[in-house]
Amino acid sequence: MIQKEAFSYQGVMGQVGAKNRIEKRKVELKKENTIIQVLLVLCCIVVGRITIFGNVAPFGLSLYATLLQRRKGSLLSFAAVTAGMLSVRGGAFTFRYIGAMAIVCIILKALDRVRIYYGNFITALAASGALIISALVYGGIQPGGMLIYDYLAMGLESVIGFVMVYVFQYAIGVIGEKTRRRILSNEEMISISIFIALLISGLWDINIFGLSTRNILSILFVLIFSYIGGPGVGASMGIMVGLVLSISSVQDPMLIAVFAVCGLVSGTFRDLGRLFTGCAFILANALMVFYINRSTSVMLSFYEIGISTIILAMLPMKSLKYIRQFL
Repeated sequence: MIQKEAFSYQGVMGQVGAKNRIEKRKVELKKENTIIQVLLVLCCIVVGRITIFGNVAPFGLSLYATLLQRRKGSLLSFAAVTAGMLSVRGGAFTFRYIGAMAIVCIILKALDRVRIYYGNFITALAASGALIISALVYGGIQPGGMLIYDYLAMGLESVIGFVMVYVFQYAIGVIGEKTRRRILSNEEMISISIFIALLISGLWDINIFGLSTRNILSILFVLIFSYIGGPGVGASMGIMVGLVLSISSVQDPMLIAVFAVCGLVSGTFRDLGRLFTGCAFILANALMVFYINRSTSVMLSFYEIGISTIILAMLPMKSLKYIRQFL
């Protein structure tokens, strides 16, 4: 009789313990979902700020289409992308992309209503088509109509919008994933790198004592990957960061070559330690300055490189090893 009561007590306590674990897990999942949602809203604001060639801004629309396909807060992402665009410029330019986002929303919601499955291709096609329609309407109401340059810009914008949907699909898929994988595919790694470079480019460029926070973060990003991945990864990340910065803010193609060479050289000396990695970046930058300008006029400030090197040296080694395992 005592044994039966003991087993009965243990069984009840086991059920209570299992129920408590389930409730605790639900709370943790809810907390994780909230954090991911907040991060995605911040990403939408920053990506919505990115404008290339002065009047082309397809990135916010592509990110919105991606989140709309994944059912991740369509209204919040719409408002966040719009807020990002308004923080840069307003007027008819912003309303053009608001209209494009509305077109994408109508298309994808209509496909949901008739229960037609759509994947990345249909989403990318909807984003590209919405950009073309909005550009034609925007150009039609402008005085003088559309010029050949406007048609070329429209074609370029639609292609970028199409491709960026695939990039954001990989990046958002990893960010919003509940399982913690230790291996990423090449496509996922490249997409995440492009996504990070875009976020750096879309950040507010705050100057502290004449030093650009955007440049410091860009250099730090290349230094980290040069140190943990070697010359190949460093050069690849340098090309990517230089490309994004040159078409979105600085608009100097030489910046691509400077970042690429600096990433290559700093990655070559990574075995000597983090400080030597930064010193190699400084040396490569000096050589590129002399080769390109034949003067002391620099594109990347030595002070900004020095601060990025100090930050790299202060980062916990555990964090760098954690990043390295994904390569």
